[in-house]
Amino acid sequence: RTLLHRCYLPVYLLATCADWLQGPYKYAVYSAYGYSQHDIRILFVAGFGSGMTLGSIIGGLADTWGRKRMALVYCACYTLSCLAKHCRPFIILLLGRVLGGIS
Repeated sequence: RTLLHRCYLPVYLLATCADWLQGPYKYAVYSAYGYSQHDIRILFVAGFGSGMTLGSIIGGLADTWGRKRMALVYCACYTLSCLAKHCRPFIILLLGRVLGGIS
């Protein structure tokens, strides 16, 4: 088995599963912070929109900067995205959703 199978894939699958598990609770968190449905829609569109628009660009950077470096960028963006969910200010939540879309 290659190094990819032993080292990269288990960590990637763990991160992906963590993202999927938190998905259903994002709305509840934003609602508990007192945001309206309109504000929550903006947060969701920012996350999905940034993933749609920046995902291809970020993927192409892996060819230029290297896969290992971009995997570390993914970890940093995803970590900041998760930490942002613990803050109530809208702009920080919005930045977290954009970082989550990038990652």
